[in-house]
Amino acid sequence: MGALNYFDRLVLDVVSQIPEGMVTTYGEIAKALGDIRAARAVGESLKKNPKPVEIPCHRVVMSDGSLGGYAFGGAEKKKEILAEEGITFKNGKVDLSKHLVTHEDLKAPKIFERMREAQNRMREKIIVGEPKNVDTAVGVDVSYWADFGVGAAVVVDTHGRVLETQTWVGDALFPYVPTYLAFREMPFVWNAVKDLEYDVLLTDGHGWIHPRRMGEAAHFGVVLDVPSIGVAKSRLVGREEEGKIWVNGKHMGWKVGSAYVSPGHRMTTDAALRIAKMFWKGGKQPLPLLLAHKTAVAKMREERERRGL
Repeated sequence: MGALNYFDRLVLDVVSQIPEGMVTTYGEIAKALGDIRAARAVGESLKKNPKPVEIPCHRVVMSDGSLGGYAFGGAEKKKEILAEEGITFKNGKVDLSKHLVTHEDLKAPKIFERMREAQNRMREKIIVGEPKNVDTAVGVDVSYWADFGVGAAVVVDTHGRVLETQTWVGDALFPYVPTYLAFREMPFVWNAVKDLEYDVLLTDGHGWIHPRRMGEAAHFGVVLDVPSIGVAKSRLVGREEEGKIWVNGKHMGWKVGSAYVSPGHRMTTDAALRIAKMFWKGGKQPLPLLLAHKTAVAKMREERERRGL
């Protein structure tokens, strides 16, 4: 069981509000925190519950009333405890019509609303431009294990030569939640690229191909104030048409092989494609990203061995 981070503590505080004889769902807790997308992360936090007797995580079930997981005895134990507390079942599922506490009845800070507001403010700071004299790019990637991660940065020139490599190990302070990944990864990227010299930053994630035009490449680029490009493995939003990605009627990026290229900061859509291809030496992503991923995984293996994991 890992140490509790900020998000874990918020989830467990919400769970503590569920009275005996009632239940809520992973989704309702996520909604109370501001976004249904966090439902899976809520479940991961419940696995860390340090006081399962005092903090009644057994009172959290699936959206259809199915019991879901229970790290402290399994589904049968969970059902037994709920039955003792007066919960009734229909076809093996909790009768939510009688026992559900909705997100409207749960008190929690709307952290995801605040994060969306932060993304919207940051979006206003995006500069659209075309960097000149690009000779080097830094690829960044993060590898995770349990509650810690490794950020890796590799600087490569246009000939494919590695100029600098740097890693940083730290605790993961926030879970993975779709469309908010940059908040989780920013500390790792910030520390991994610190003191490195490069012309453009490449990240394994989106830039403008994002519901709020603020994927990791845009987020990192604005915070670090550097030209940035996102090269993601899957499409988050938008539609593809003849190699172009359109979001809300605007051309936001490109499909290159199986990857999705989009600008982040101090970049245009056309420049993002041109510069990304300058560092594409074969493979599914530009060389700096492939090397950053390899470096992060190797460093994580080393760190796990050091910690006896």
